[in-house]
Amino acid sequence: MSKLTKRYKQIILNVPEEIFKRATHTLRIKGYELKDYLMDFLKKSVKIEKGEDYSNDSVWRIVGLGKSKLGNLSSKHDKYLYGLK
Repeated sequence: MSKLTKRYKQIILNVPEEIFKRATHTLRIKGYELKDYLMDFLKKSVKIEKGEDYSNDSVWRIVGLGKSKLGNLSSKHDKYLYGLK
């Protein structure tokens, strides 16, 4: 299966020119292409194993169901659940 037949999303990322130059130079020395390095970084960051599809995970059915007068539930989740300061 070619990359063109897989489901991909394009990312457009604006990076300061100096950072881009340093990153591409450093990675080239190490034998990496920037796009391959970023793809590996993203996979490791979200721990995606080949073939896993989280879009059909049943947990997504409950997202947005709760309501709160507090308004900031996501940012203070641990405080409300565990009493953490």
